[in-house]
Amino acid sequence: MLSRLYHEADELLLRALPELRPSYRRHLAEWAPDRPGHYLVYAFNMGCFLEILLAMPSSPARDRLVQRTFDFVERLLLSGEHDVRDLGFITVYEGMDTWWIARAAPFIGPAGCAELDDWLPDWRRSIVDSVPADPVRAIFDSYGVRKDIFRAMRSEGVALGAVPGVSSLESRTRLDSLDRARRAKGAVVLSCYGTTRPYVVGPATTVACDEAALIQLARDLAEIVNEEPRQYEKARSVCYLIPMGERVPNMRSEEEPDGRYRGKLWIASHFVARDLTAPILQVLAGEQRRLLG
Repeated sequence: MLSRLYHEADELLLRALPELRPSYRRHLAEWAPDRPGHYLVYAFNMGCFLEILLAMPSSPARDRLVQRTFDFVERLLLSGEHDVRDLGFITVYEGMDTWWIARAAPFIGPAGCAELDDWLPDWRRSIVDSVPADPVRAIFDSYGVRKDIFRAMRSEGVALGAVPGVSSLESRTRLDSLDRARRAKGAVVLSCYGTTRPYVVGPATTVACDEAALIQLARDLAEIVNEEPRQYEKARSVCYLIPMGERVPNMRSEEEPDGRYRGKLWIASHFVARDLTAPILQVLAGEQRRLLG
């Protein structure tokens, strides 16, 4: 039987780290009407929070957040409830690489050290005196944890674009119409398989066609890719608020796999290679209704 503390795990987390409430609400919204399990919440919210902070340079605000997180995990390990201990250890420590452990070591409490001694007897040998921050560490933020950190560290002048990791488009503010996106200076995203395969990303203010033409353009591009039957059914057109300089997942450039949004039109390279730039621009300008036929 699961303990009472385990059933209260989400609320325990939010009391210890109230900064995570916005990303926690997004996580719940994605699962509605169901709820994510505690392991998912702890891994995707607290675990992501901690990894991002460890990748950042030391500062008073950052160090306080890291220490408060490890203090909370320490309480989980010392709770006396096996299921609560497992939740804390598995979602925070298990599977972490030597860089993570070395960055975390100054903040880990006695219970955490004892757990690591059992799990990785040689872990102390991997720790060197100075392990650098890693602002380009590959961290995917599913629910907007980076924004939670940005809010918590705003007093130190930390910009959102300087917070490591890449936030999913689904964690951004979604705009419910093209007109609203134009007024809010949002971005239009044409993609497939949710937002994992972006085709076209650009400022809504430069789009003259209507929403029907946008979704048709996304479907035509999906049909060109044609990785599976009826792929066009998985195409979509959505508008988001994307802050300048923020990374967009899989918006590839020559320099990086997740390019930064600069308020300019981006077209996936495989469409550029097919000489489709001009036809795509014509559809966006409202000069023709369809890319194909």
